[in-house]
Amino acid sequence: QHQGESNVLDLGLPSKTPCSRGKHEFIIDDQIGIRCKYCSLVNLEIRFVLPSMVSNYAEKTPWRNGSYLKEALMYHDLCEQAGSVDGQSQDFHLYGTVWDLIPGVITSMYQHQREAFEFMWTNLVGDIRLDELKHGAKPDVVGGCVICHAPGTGKTRLAIVFIQTYMKVFPDCRPVIIAPRGMLFAWEEEFKKWDVNVPFHIMNTTDFSGKEDRDICRLIKKEHRTEKLTRLVKLLSWNKGHGILGISYGLYMKLTSEKKSGCTEGNKVRTILLENPGLLVLDEGHTPRNERSIMWKTLGKVKTEKRIILSGTPFQNNFLELYNILCLVRPRFGEMFLTEKKVGRRHYVSKKRQDKFSDKYEKGVWASLTSNVTDDNAEKVRSILKPFVHIHNGTILRTLPGLRESVIVLKPPPLQKSIIRKVENIGSGNNFEHEYVISLASTHPSLVTAINMSE
Repeated sequence: QHQGESNVLDLGLPSKTPCSRGKHEFIIDDQIGIRCKYCSLVNLEIRFVLPSMVSNYAEKTPWRNGSYLKEALMYHDLCEQAGSVDGQSQDFHLYGTVWDLIPGVITSMYQHQREAFEFMWTNLVGDIRLDELKHGAKPDVVGGCVICHAPGTGKTRLAIVFIQTYMKVFPDCRPVIIAPRGMLFAWEEEFKKWDVNVPFHIMNTTDFSGKEDRDICRLIKKEHRTEKLTRLVKLLSWNKGHGILGISYGLYMKLTSEKKSGCTEGNKVRTILLENPGLLVLDEGHTPRNERSIMWKTLGKVKTEKRIILSGTPFQNNFLELYNILCLVRPRFGEMFLTEKKVGRRHYVSKKRQDKFSDKYEKGVWASLTSNVTDDNAEKVRSILKPFVHIHNGTILRTLPGLRESVIVLKPPPLQKSIIRKVENIGSGNNFEHEYVISLASTHPSLVTAINMSE
């Protein structure tokens, strides 16, 4: 029997199984039947449910009111679906090199891209030989690298090939590409151009790519699609190990900002974005270069040290900003300026305070090297950067054909030609006005009728 307008349904059926909330609260689920809202107890199967029950309680089901959306955003059912990465094995050759992961790709890349590709593997994993990668990255590999190639030399294509191969060796790495908003669409076009069979979820758009996780899409198919829900679906699809996440610097900063203590949903999104990426690619990586900016501080909190910065111009204003960029791609970059004793003290204080240890000493050493640019200091700086900064000055661009200037002459039809000749013969005391009318007649003769030429 029904009890008023509440969504509690009591059929008088025995229920010996206790509920986690104390008393069972029964609702009608059109897939299962009459079940408890909070536990797994089913009181009446769907085949025995009368139509009157459905009509009276259909609007109370969690699929058809706002409560389920709230539950989804609070990570009940959706997080159970996306809580772990699909069980994927490392499906790659036991022998050979990383070039063998995508047969033939080496022939489609220029020499500087090939060198940079191997450079990235060496820096992030430690080797390009697959038999050396069976047990993951080598323990002495300490972080990421900077790809400093001139604009137009194929940095995006290079990064895509690296991500493809990296995901074949480490399928649960969850790559994230952070770029200026407009650049994300350029990345999307490159994925399509090279027929990359990996889902690319752009968090800044409200459109689905069609490659989102099916289980998650099924859970929200009856919900009103909002921007917030769309982002959640993309985020959780990526979190399950399905593809690559693309996000702008601004949105990443917004979603990873400190949330209020009661905002469970926001804090969990923040945790996923900071702790779950296994590979971080920063396009236009010189963007976060001010150590006092929120963006720089936020990116410094990302857990993974597998980071790649793509930039044609990493040096923007001064050497201090360059130092900040290097610390971003290699969080332990400053340690190379410390003695063994100082490194141990730094780690001890960092662990004790649970925050970033002040790097005033390291900055001081860096400043002393860069403030007075002598030949010796310049050589030392180059030797410091060489292991993890790959530079290409764009000599490949010289092989491209030069700029060509073309002039297209459009011949007017007879009627237009006649009108232009008449306008030219009329003349005018005002040369500017006369030229203006001729230009109108050259565009379309009808435009002349709207002009009253002076005597």
